[in-house]
Amino acid sequence: MNWSEIKEKAKDISHNNMWNIWKPSLFVALITFIIELFITIIFKDSSIGKAISSVATIALLPMQIGIVRYVLEIVRGKEANMDYLKEYYDKILVIIVISLLVGIFTSLGLILFIIPGIIIALGYSMVNYIFAENKEITAMGVLRRSKELMNGYKMDYFLFCLSFIGWVLLGALTFGILYIWLIPYITAAQAVYYDELSKNK
Repeated sequence: MNWSEIKEKAKDISHNNMWNIWKPSLFVALITFIIELFITIIFKDSSIGKAISSVATIALLPMQIGIVRYVLEIVRGKEANMDYLKEYYDKILVIIVISLLVGIFTSLGLILFIIPGIIIALGYSMVNYIFAENKEITAMGVLRRSKELMNGYKMDYFLFCLSFIGWVLLGALTFGILYIWLIPYITAAQAVYYDELSKNK
């Protein structure tokens, strides 16, 4: 994969669509904050409150897929719609199963050794993008497709993600101010990587 081209394209996209890329994530973050605040006020630190908080986190999973779809549309030069955030709720059970399977398989790999766990996680790193494009696919179908896409590209993607570590550390030194630009840039770069990977496959 040509990292330079991917990053250059991502820079242009994030520069021209910074607010658009931030918008769905901020919306979901606001909803999450309101829910957590409500739970904290009503249930304080009780076990019931923690259980409700966990359920709320699971209930927001379809919105995370919607954000991925939203960013993909921007990367492809199309008009993104906030309605994507609610588009995947009819598939919430499939999304939960996908999350559970990825978590279980990755955890099993980590139990064996750290490296197998990382390899498994990289193999399933494209599941959200795949499901965002085809919500009729089965949970196991998503996992298989992600493994097919990442076959031969796990190390490349791992190093690609690591290539942003300098920016992340620099962002910390600016007390997070740099993240206002950096997060949309990395988000766009990962979406562009998926797009290029899909074309290659």
